[in-house]
Amino acid sequence: MLFSEEEYLEILGLLDKDDPNLEENAIALIKWAEKIKVGQSLLDLSLKGLLKIVMENGEPKFTATEEGQEIASEATNRAFEEIISNFEEE
Repeated sequence: MLFSEEEYLEILGLLDKDDPNLEENAIALIKWAEKIKVGQSLLDLSLKGLLKIVMENGEPKFTATEEGQEIASEATNRAFEEIISNFEEE
C-alpha cells in the first residue's frame, strides 16, 4: 500500500458522496493519487542522488546510482535476515 488506511479514507473523502459514478470515480482517484505518490518518490530519490534519470523519447527512465544500489542491497540483506530470523523462531 502506498498510503496508510487513514490517508486512503481522506482521499476518498474528497469525492461527492452523491456522485452516481462514485465507485468508478473512487477507483480512478486512488489510481491517480498512487501514480502521483510514486512519481514524487522517484523524484525524491533522484534529488538525493540514489536514482539517475535518463530521458528517452520525452519520458524519464530511472536507474539506481552506485550509492542507490548499495543502499538497496543493504536493505535487501536486512529484510532477508529478518525473514530468516522470523522463520527460525517458529
